[in-house]
This record gives sequence, C-alpha cells and structure tokens, in this order.
Amino acid sequence: MATPLSPPPAESRPATTLQLCAEFGVYARRLPPLMDFTAAKDFAGRMTILKVSNGREKLNRLLSTSCTDLVVIIDGRHLAPLAVVGPDEVGSAIAGRCRALVVFGAVYDIGKLATEKRMPVYAADNSPFVLRAEGGRADATQLDCEAGLINSDYYLTCDADAIIAVKLEQMQAQFPTP
Repeated sequence: MATPLSPPPAESRPATTLQLCAEFGVYARRLPPLMDFTAAKDFAGRMTILKVSNGREKLNRLLSTSCTDLVVIIDGRHLAPLAVVGPDEVGSAIAGRCRALVVFGAVYDIGKLATEKRMPVYAADNSPFVLRAEGGRADATQLDCEAGLINSDYYLTCDADAIIAVKLEQMQAQFPTP
C-alpha cells in the first residue's frame, strides 16, 4: 500500500503591508509615498540607513561590499536638487546583493533605471543634476520622516499598497522573516 505523499513545504512569503497594518495597527509605520523607478517591485527585509554627502564613491563601495541582504535607505534630501542614485549605484547594489534601494532624494538616468528588473528602486524625485561620482561620505544614520524616527532596528516591506516599517523584534515574533 502506497503512503500518501506529503505536500512540499510552503514557501515563506513576506507579510503584505495589509497584514502588517492589521496586525500592528499604529505601530506599522507607513513611509511617505515614493515613486517606483524600476521594473522590480516588491521587497522585504532588514534595513540600513545611509546619509550621503559630497560624492557617491563611498556609497557605491558600501552598496557593493557591506549591505548584503539589506534594504538600503539613502537619505539625500539635503542634497536637492542633486540626484544620488542611478545606474551605477543600482549596479553596485546588485553586485553587493542588496534587497532594494529606497531614496529620500532624487535619482538620475531614469530611462536606464526603468529597464532594471532585479533591484527595486523607490525615490522621492528625479533630477538631471547628479552628485559627483568621486569622493564623498556615506554614514549610518536614522531617518526622520513623516512616519516618525526610523532606524536599523526596523524591518521594511513594500508591495503595491505601501512601504511599511515595523520594529524587527515585533516582526520576527509574528511573521517569518527572510
């Protein structure tokens, strides 16, 4: 007599933003609306926040070597109208196996970004004025935005409805995290 085959294990999918809001209520922090600049859409993961200044060289180095499996939030609001992220930074993020780039500031070369299928890039704006490629700083920081003060102790999930940040320890207690 044959034994029934057990179904394959279900893939662990990240919680949707709707599930996070239903579970955590006001503790699910909705980030301000950002524009989607690539063909890649959803993402989820632990995060780091970098504040960039004076050039993009250090940012590219960090993206390619130090941000593996992280959603990287880049704070470039103070640089307006200079763009901080474009195809070079996306290439560095892909090489470094980042999960996504979320830019509080501007991106450049959106025609090339629009064809990117592996790395989600969300940003507040776009600009033809670009921060110089050489030199610069990229320092770990916190993000103070409409959602409140957010730091690397948060988990970020993005889908068609929103980008939501939840404390990592709360997230891990309720949902499987990739």
